[in-house]
Amino acid sequence: MIKRILFIMLIGSLICGVSTAGATTIHVTLNTVDPWTPVNISGSLGSNVGTVAGHYVLDTDLLGQVRGFCVDPSWYHSNSDYYMIGIPDPKYVAAAYLLNLSQNYSGLQATEAQLAVWEVVWDWGNDSGGGIGSAALGADNFIINKINGSALTSGEITDILLMCNNAIAAANSGTFVTTDYRLLVSPDENSYFGRCSQDYIVKVVPEPLTLLLVGSGLIPFIRLRKKR
Repeated sequence: MIKRILFIMLIGSLICGVSTAGATTIHVTLNTVDPWTPVNISGSLGSNVGTVAGHYVLDTDLLGQVRGFCVDPSWYHSNSDYYMIGIPDPKYVAAAYLLNLSQNYSGLQATEAQLAVWEVVWDWGNDSGGGIGSAALGADNFIINKINGSALTSGEITDILLMCNNAIAAANSGTFVTTDYRLLVSPDENSYFGRCSQDYIVKVVPEPLTLLLVGSGLIPFIRLRKKR
């Protein structure tokens, strides 16, 4: 029993060391965007910029293949090493909420969820209520011009606004837990996010504990103990 307690304490101390030592480096390659929906957006990033919206399917060396959302649409993806960090502030809590909401979304719903992520991240602090109230899709730093070459329908506007406002409420309430979510941030950023390369929000699979055990080399040790 004493050996087991000491073993658990050893794992805990190593995990704490890993979590406080800084960001984890992870190699990220963009596989595809599902669905690959062309959209046109405007705002602080430019006027009528063409990009794609949907789940960003990423191949990584630590997490395997994951589906996430882009959090800064004005830059191209860089197939390179990224920093994997925790969720730093409320607008990314809102983005994590939207990713969780969209786990079973496909088609137009996934496109709308990605657009909602860009709205809450880019316009946080600018929309009515100081970014704490409701979203505004046609104003401030982020404006949605077209989906698939056409102006937004009233149904699309309603859907995206509902997603945004629910995400804002969840972030402000502090009730949504972001333990399983990470930002993948390009190392060539000039000032945190939104520079040089696209950054992403993803859900961590496998769970963080497994990742930390793998990174610390404890998995073989655990297997050895089981054989004994």
